[in-house]
Amino acid sequence: MNSPAQSKAVLILSGFTILLSSSLLFMVQPLVTKIFLPLYGGSPSVWNTALLFFQLALLAGYLFAHLSGKLKPKQELILYAGVVALAALALPIGISAEWTPDWKGSVTLSLLQGLFLAVGVPFFAISTASPLIQKWFSYSQHTAAKDPYFLYALSNFGSLSALIMYPFLIEPFLTLRLQTTLWSWLFTLFAVCMLLLCFITRKGASQSIAEKTAAPPSNAMRGWWTVLAFIPSSLTLGVTLHVTTDIAAFPLLWIIPLSAYLISFIVAFSQKTVIVKALCTRALPYAIALPALLMAVEMKGFISVQIAAHTVSLFVIAVCSHSALASLRPAVSNLTEYYLLMSAGGALGGIFNSLIAPVVFSNVVEYALVLFIACIFLTAKPGAAKWRELIPSREDTFAALLAASVILAAAPLIFKLGWQREIGQTTVLQLFELGLPALVCVLSFNRRARTAAVTGAMLLFPFLGIKSERTTIMTHRSFFGVMRVTQQQRAEGAWWELWHGSTLHGIQYSKPPVAFLPTAYYAPTSPAGEVFSNYLPERGAQEIALIGLGIGTLAAYGQPDWRLTYYEIDPAIIDVAAKSGFFTYLRNSKSKIRFALGDARLLLERASDKSYDMIVLDAFSSDAIPIHLMTQEAFTLYLSKLKDDGLILMHITNRHLELSPVIAAIASRLELTGYIKSDFNVTQREADEGKFGSKWVALVRNNPAEALTTALSDWALLPQGEPRLAWSDDYSNVVSVLK
Repeated sequence: MNSPAQSKAVLILSGFTILLSSSLLFMVQPLVTKIFLPLYGGSPSVWNTALLFFQLALLAGYLFAHLSGKLKPKQELILYAGVVALAALALPIGISAEWTPDWKGSVTLSLLQGLFLAVGVPFFAISTASPLIQKWFSYSQHTAAKDPYFLYALSNFGSLSALIMYPFLIEPFLTLRLQTTLWSWLFTLFAVCMLLLCFITRKGASQSIAEKTAAPPSNAMRGWWTVLAFIPSSLTLGVTLHVTTDIAAFPLLWIIPLSAYLISFIVAFSQKTVIVKALCTRALPYAIALPALLMAVEMKGFISVQIAAHTVSLFVIAVCSHSALASLRPAVSNLTEYYLLMSAGGALGGIFNSLIAPVVFSNVVEYALVLFIACIFLTAKPGAAKWRELIPSREDTFAALLAASVILAAAPLIFKLGWQREIGQTTVLQLFELGLPALVCVLSFNRRARTAAVTGAMLLFPFLGIKSERTTIMTHRSFFGVMRVTQQQRAEGAWWELWHGSTLHGIQYSKPPVAFLPTAYYAPTSPAGEVFSNYLPERGAQEIALIGLGIGTLAAYGQPDWRLTYYEIDPAIIDVAAKSGFFTYLRNSKSKIRFALGDARLLLERASDKSYDMIVLDAFSSDAIPIHLMTQEAFTLYLSKLKDDGLILMHITNRHLELSPVIAAIASRLELTGYIKSDFNVTQREADEGKFGSKWVALVRNNPAEALTTALSDWALLPQGEPRLAWSDDYSNVVSVLK
């Protein structure tokens, strides 16, 4: 181990192994999450819960790395070989076909259990790698062995590379089966490298252990390590949920904040990014205040600007947090404890955002709350020995109250000038009226108490009772997201709206006679309205399956001899549509209504073959689409439950995805005839009555009935699809259908 060649070999092996391990960690996360998404209806919360699981597994791996340091080198080698062997027995990763979610208990705990069964042991084995490799490298005689933390930057580079490669290079070209096979072979290579590295460095371990002289860290230092890791971890999840809930549920959007989080580690632990760190430190007050300002004015539109602003702010805050962590790194003898507490802070962020916040808060409040916490800790001196040093001085407190007063004083001014403007002007006016005093305060007072006061005042701003164009009547938060019922005043009277995140799922006027009128994407002149009012009534008794409930608008077309079965995965949607009193389409329908709670595809498998006259797929208007309802296997299932002359009607209005090529490809493979109609030329009168533009596809077996072709006479034939574009349970490519 003393020759330069041997030391260089250890460095190369350490670097390669840590790159491989981090790549495997972040390749398996979207891979396994994709396996579970169909089982949970494609809910975006699956990703946040999966992140929590991986954080907890990482914490367990770091704990193992810390405790194994108390063993002799030979014992550590034997123990780690045992862990690798157990992980190998768990390959290939995945879940058995018999496993199903527990819908009666906690959905989150059910998913965590499934993730453990699918990938728990192999992920645990890999999660031990980063601290172990750095510790083992420190046993070598390489000149960099005394400060091996640069390997952590390399680890995060591997994580970032895998994260970006997955949706663009792996998912589009490999089926899930091939992905799991590739991952298993790479895991085998990783295991060999780890055991080899442990073996060749164990001779230097005894001498290194004997030379340990560093004192253990203080409890205050341990607290700093935990808090500084908690803040960016929680903010990453908060930003992800905020932008996908309140801005746009854009596919793959979660990659952006997570990439910013990983890059911040690379910057913080690299010795060549001094300028970037200095710029982030100077920008910190503005990075904290900017997202608070955007949330205070409830900014609408400018989606790219909003996403960029929140992401840049997250990056700056994360760089400051992780740079402080890097500056407080201990001697090598305390390395594993350092990473253990860092991982604990990250896991606490996941627990807070995924388990505690959904129960305690009805809205996504945790993002704003952690911004406020960042004000207190990141503008203080990192590593302060006493927590009371975080308390501002009397002068700072007075200046902070003055700054907050300036912000809050803007409220009457905004109300007097008129909060409500045309949509294109509202945000600009609000940003100017609230942002100008906020900017003045941040520029004038850049100490932590004053920055915290400015941020806190802006976060309180939306609760001051200032009028907006919508009044929120009810908010409910669950595993499936945040649901809101709002009221808006219109010329024809007030109407109720159901929002799920940033997607509007339905509207209904509150008073008759317009309360009986189908609205939104289902208005009488819409493509769906044409099918329900012109085609179905002539066919007599109908058995109709509707996947996705919304507010049940299509029930307004119901006839006495129809039976409508709604398949809905979120019980809260059923409660608000059928029981809340806000929406009455279901209650007033002439048809018999039945609800089936759970994932539609799993429930449809239990239905009798050839039992439905029509299946309506209305689960794709939300931008987080349930891909498992769009595969060839899914359509094969629909056809088996459909009568020979039955119809599949699909609502594919979507802000970010063009789904028609996928449907056309599946139709070609299954020899179906398809019709498509885009109806976005909405007249002013139709808009006043509540109609929205929409896009629908109808699929039937070849040689459709004359009555159907007559009813769909102004629909265009769905173009012939390319079979290679069809999605299956083993392959899908969201990137290919981005608009």
